[in-house]
Amino acid sequence: MAAGRLGANYTFAGLPVFDNYVSSGINSAPESMVANDFSYGGPPPGLEWGAQAVYNITAVVQLAVGIFNTNPNSANNGNVFAFQQRNKGALVTAQLSYLYNQSPNDKGMQGQYTAGFFEDNNAFPILPLGSLSSSGKSGVFILGQQAVYRPEGPGTTQGLTIWGAGTYTSKQLVSSMPLFGGAGCSYEGLIKRRKNDIFSVGWVYGKTSNFLPNASAAKMLETNYQWAPKRYITVLADFQYIWRPTGTIGPGSAVLGAQVNVTF
Repeated sequence: MAAGRLGANYTFAGLPVFDNYVSSGINSAPESMVANDFSYGGPPPGLEWGAQAVYNITAVVQLAVGIFNTNPNSANNGNVFAFQQRNKGALVTAQLSYLYNQSPNDKGMQGQYTAGFFEDNNAFPILPLGSLSSSGKSGVFILGQQAVYRPEGPGTTQGLTIWGAGTYTSKQLVSSMPLFGGAGCSYEGLIKRRKNDIFSVGWVYGKTSNFLPNASAAKMLETNYQWAPKRYITVLADFQYIWRPTGTIGPGSAVLGAQVNVTF
């Protein structure tokens, strides 16, 4: 159990494989969850007051539930500690996960499958101008990852893992991305001499609300390579191409990036 300043997307609507990606379209939860409800997001930039609990019903079935404040100023700025600033209600979310072949004695390939929902009864600005508001929205999400190839046998981490994700949020009137879908794969040890390196590819699709002028679905392709020259150093090269970045008719954008992580 945890309580305090929390980000819902750090526990809910996520998969371990998402940590292999750079774009917030994938990591740490599908972009639609935060785009439709800022209160679902964690740093950067913000946090909410909240409480959550994770309970292992059995060795393979896990339940997680959480309730969070819905302060939009806190969601956009983690330094805002006020509990109420003309916001009302709460964000409630829950998920059920099936942890496939993750017990120490399991000999098969590991997987994780998660389904959940959220309900937020705060007031949200009506699209596209936001001069009026409408109360309440809800949504569902389903995600899964599965190891499909392990050259050194089950129980090892090297090999191919595939994943898929989908979300749906009600009320297009106040939801900028009501429908989201994505899929991808990560391969650890693609080069035999580089067993700890990880190569990842991911593609996501976000349908834009019909209430936005010139609405056009946003799409993104990300590919990256994590080079681990030492146990405590990771160098990551990343490429992304985004079609319709704003969710409206317009040119695409290409992004190149690199980062170095030092763990100590």
